[in-house]
Amino acid sequence: KPVTSVLGAAIRVNRVENPTDLEVDLLHEKYCNALVDLFEKNKALCNVPDYQDINFY
Repeated sequence: KPVTSVLGAAIRVNRVENPTDLEVDLLHEKYCNALVDLFEKNKALCNVPDYQDINFY
């Protein structure tokens, strides 16, 4: 089977020596949102139906 790879925009991160839990959570949320956007913009490339969503567990 062919493998389809897509790349999203870089997520800029400032180095924080001792990040707070909130800083980590906010960056994680930003990353997950970027993954959702990437999936939504490219799911047709893999014949994924429009109604299909991405789920994180």
